Amino acid sequence: MAGDNPVNAQYEYKTAPVSVQRGSVYLSNLPHLHKEIEIVYVRRGDTMAFADSESYHITAGDLFISFCDQIHYYPDCQAGEYDVFIVSPKVFFGIKELLTDHVPKSNVVSLPVGDPLTDIIESIRDNPLGDISGYAGYFNLLMSGLLPRLTLRPIMKTENVTMHSIMSFCSAHFAEDISLEYLADSLHLSRCYISHLFSRNLNIGFSEYINMLRVSAACELLLETRGRIADISEEVGFGSIRSFNRAFLKIMGRTPKEYREKVKKKQ
Repeated sequence: MAGDNPVNAQYEYKTAPVSVQRGSVYLSNLPHLHKEIEIVYVRRGDTMAFADSESYHITAGDLFISFCDQIHYYPDCQAGEYDVFIVSPKVFFGIKELLTDHVPKSNVVSLPVGDPLTDIIESIRDNPLGDISGYAGYFNLLMSGLLPRLTLRPIMKTENVTMHSIMSFCSAHFAEDISLEYLADSLHLSRCYISHLFSRNLNIGFSEYINMLRVSAACELLLETRGRIADISEEVGFGSIRSFNRAFLKIMGRTPKEYREKVKKKQ
């Protein structure tokens, strides 16, 4: 079942050098990317994690790391306990270029009980909020322990730039009557090449990606407004309430009405 708090699948612009989320119940089930390193430590539970075209099953004790501009998401996240750290490469002393120009061949490192890196993770969790200098020290220790366990490869920058353009365009126009043909014409790319990029980088098709964007926007409207479900369906770009309900159930694991009722009860 998907998480209850989706994030728009777009290029995310961060302002803080460090973001620390302790014990998150859900992870983002929509594809996203950013200029920062994202580290997820699984305390309890398990889920699938994607980084570019690779998929991983991560469970308690695993650490999942996505590098700068890697498209990543957690499509079937079950409720669990996840520490999520998002860190600017500028925080890491002397290795900024290494982190921005490379990605891991495998994005998962398993930490057995007693692994020294788990002590560093606990120190990050315990560090006072707002103490950036403290965070910087701990994250440098963590990365110095992780890098020897990772095999890095150079990134394909041209393809990444194109994928960023595609995702940004889709994020701006998903509520319209957008089609693969319209996207290709607007960005002066071939339909086949765009389909290849979606398959390679997201493991999903163009239509599924657009539906994910629309459902993500619908989730916000369901919680933040009292709008009728039929009106919300139309506002985010679905042609019929039936197609909206079908897509919402597939992505979120429940109907729009069930989602609104369940999440509002938690608030």
